[in-house]
Amino acid sequence: LDSNQAFSRIGVSSLIETLSYANVSIYDIGGNSLDNPAGATASYAFSIRSTLDIRAGSYFRVIFPSAMNFDVSSPACSIQSSNTGFVMKGVFTCTPSGTNAVDLVGLSEDIPKLTEASFRVTVVNPSRQQDTLTFTLQVRYKDTNTVFLESENFGSLRVGYGVLSGVKVSGTSLTEQVNKKRAIFYNIDFSTTNEVPEGGEITLIFPVRFEQIIQGQVISGLSDLSDTQRIDLTINSNNIVVTNFKIIPKVTTIRLNVRVVNPSSSTTEAVTIRTKDASSQIIDEDS
Repeated sequence: LDSNQAFSRIGVSSLIETLSYANVSIYDIGGNSLDNPAGATASYAFSIRSTLDIRAGSYFRVIFPSAMNFDVSSPACSIQSSNTGFVMKGVFTCTPSGTNAVDLVGLSEDIPKLTEASFRVTVVNPSRQQDTLTFTLQVRYKDTNTVFLESENFGSLRVGYGVLSGVKVSGTSLTEQVNKKRAIFYNIDFSTTNEVPEGGEITLIFPVRFEQIIQGQVISGLSDLSDTQRIDLTINSNNIVVTNFKIIPKVTTIRLNVRVVNPSSSTTEAVTIRTKDASSQIIDEDS
């Protein structure tokens, strides 16, 4: 009787234990992540505790909410001290797993039971503001796909709207710009962070101290939606709303030109710029 058998390393677990504690928070990177803007690179801090020892060689899988479209294609990971001062030991690397998970590998020393351990995973946020759905964190045996510790449906954070970059408001000349109650042309420059879909809009909100918005035009960065649907600029009190343009890719530089009557006061608040989707949800904003 002949047989041919192939053997591979497997992990056997009769029961998946639940982590006794799992938490996720936003780790402050550059002061910006406290608002956790859409489309930004954000660092998420995870803390766990278990009633079992986590043996050296075990690895961690963080599963981000799949419906939110986090970009996990190029993750970064780092180890941090827990609230109790414990620091995991090892040379750690992290890699994407599928489209919404990240594996942290490299634990070289056991994590004793009931010890809180912490680490950070950095990914790119979804491109829309929203409340996050919940996370899942698994601990798996070395070199296997077998889960022996898990916490599901924990954490719920807020992803805010994106932040426009390169925002600049400049008058036709310094002399004209500072003249009170004169009709002046201003260039409005900015770059998108996130894509703006067809059916979206750009809104410029001038401080109420400006006497009047006379006209506006697109200088660069936008294209007509079609031959019969031209870009439209609508003036509504102290707002200009731009519509009927093709999809604006992320990181697109746009210049608008508007003619307004300067206020009678020498100083005003900043002009606010917003991009929105077809349902009027803010995508990016800045002043």
